[in-house]
Amino acid sequence: MNALLSYFLVSCLLALAAADVSHLPLEQLEQHSENEHGYGYDYPKPVVPFVIEATTTPPPTPAPTYLPPPKPVPTYLPPVIITTTTTTTTPAPTPAPTYLPPVIVPEPQPGYHYDPPSEPFHF
Repeated sequence: MNALLSYFLVSCLLALAAADVSHLPLEQLEQHSENEHGYGYDYPKPVVPFVIEATTTPPPTPAPTYLPPPKPVPTYLPPVIITTTTTTTTPAPTPAPTYLPPVIVPEPQPGYHYDPPSEPFHF
């Protein structure tokens, strides 16, 4: 607890020493502010005064740039006449049924299964 209090006291003293600006020559900064080239940046003054006028009328709506295509005119197309020729073909013969034995899936053995060692183990 005593170390924490001393650490806090030292940090407060360091902050006070860092914040002490009494040694800075503030009078010189005030003297330079009267000159044209004072402390900081020197920007040229605008030639034309910048005035923002408030507009109360809404802007005009722009003309649409996309117009939908015109609707297509329906045209009559005569039906297409399809001529078919009939040929007699014999159907393919049905294959003879074959018996396939059922697939037997072995049941896994319970417990841990390890691969054999890559190098033979000697006692």
